[in-house]
Amino acid sequence: MTQSFSREDDLRRKAAQLARKLGVMRWADKPGRTLAIIEELNSSGRSPDPSEFGVALEILALARKDVELAEYHLLRRARESGMSWVEIAKHLSVSSRQAAEQRFLRLEAAVDRSRVGVWRDRDPAVAREIRRRRRTYSAVFREEQIFLEEFADAILEYAAGPGSWDRLNYPGADSDLRGLLGQLDPYLRTLRTARMRGETERIFGAIRGVADLLERYGFRLDRLPEQILRLLERFRSVVRRVDEA
Repeated sequence: MTQSFSREDDLRRKAAQLARKLGVMRWADKPGRTLAIIEELNSSGRSPDPSEFGVALEILALARKDVELAEYHLLRRARESGMSWVEIAKHLSVSSRQAAEQRFLRLEAAVDRSRVGVWRDRDPAVAREIRRRRRTYSAVFREEQIFLEEFADAILEYAAGPGSWDRLNYPGADSDLRGLLGQLDPYLRTLRTARMRGETERIFGAIRGVADLLERYGFRLDRLPEQILRLLERFRSVVRRVDEA
C-alpha cells in the first residue's frame, strides 16, 4: 500500500501549510475548504506575500476538482431522487437532456470510486467500465462489511487513546507530526461518521486513507497492537481485490 507522493498530495500539503499560516481555523482537507483558504488570502488586510499568492494559484487546481466532484455527487443524488434528465437539463441551463446526461457521464468517467478524490480519464466511453467496477466493489464491500466495521472500531478506539500516534515512534520533527495529524483528522472523522451510518464504502475509503498516510509518513506500523496488525493484513487483501476489479 506504500505509494510515492503525487502532485495532488503535494498540493494538499501546501494547502494545509498555507491554512495554518493564514490562521484559517479548523481547516480540513475536504471539498469546499480550499476555496476558504483562497478567500481568506484575498480578503486579508496583511501586506501581500508573493509566496503565499504563488501557493494559492497552485491550489486552485484542488478547488476546481472540488467543484467537479461536488457536481458529480449532486447530479447522481438528483437522479436518485427521481429527477429526470429533462428536469436536470433545465436547472443546469443546458440545451437538452442528452447534454445533461453527457455532462454526468464525463464526470462519472473522471471519478474512480475506489479511491476518494482520485481522478482518471475524462472520456465518457469508460463510464460503462466504471459502472462494472462499481458493481464489483459493491459486492466486495457487502461481503466484507462485518470485517470493515470491526477494523473501523479498532482504529477509532486506538486513535482515541492518549499519545497513540507517538507510540509509533514517528521520526520527524514535532511540526511535521502536527501536520500529519491534521491530515489524519478528516479521515478519522469520516470513519466515525461512516461507521455510525453503516456506510461500508466510505469506511473502506477512510481506512485506506489512514493506512496510506501512516505508511507514507514512515510510521512504525509494527508497533501497532497485534489485533490491528492482523486486521491490517486482511485489509490489504481487500484492497488488492478492489484494485484488481
